[in-house]
Amino acid sequence: MRSPGTRDAGSYRRLVEPFLPKWDALVRDFMSLPLTALPRDPLTLARFGLVGLPPSTWLTRRFHDDPDDYDAGIRYVAEDHDATLVKIADNAHNSLPERVRALAEKWPDKPPVTRYADARPVLYSAVPREEVQQILERINPHLLAELDEIVPE
Repeated sequence: MRSPGTRDAGSYRRLVEPFLPKWDALVRDFMSLPLTALPRDPLTLARFGLVGLPPSTWLTRRFHDDPDDYDAGIRYVAEDHDATLVKIADNAHNSLPERVRALAEKWPDKPPVTRYADARPVLYSAVPREEVQQILERINPHLLAELDEIVPE
């Protein structure tokens, strides 16, 4: 995975500069999504959405050397403390029994995804056990037994 770094400064500038004259209204409109009120400047908001919010697959391709290598992405995330905690929370949420059951019912022909379970040893070992435990207690207590196996007290 590559860092966006300074090489993207020109792209960022080209994205943002056209919106600077209406930036305050744009930020207020964008921060009220989902819309809780009519946008102050709906045309600017729509224009920004078209150019500023590409599909996540584009971003994945942009910053991953191999976007299909999930394990490499997990190892990269595990290099950063905060990113690891966010990914642990995401992993725990995606592994809730009711979510797993719902996905199995929605796509009965697809085999269960094991990549979340495969990622846990890398993620759990990258940060203090207590922090992982706090996240799991709050989001998915079913994973606490697995934490004990991966990172014993």
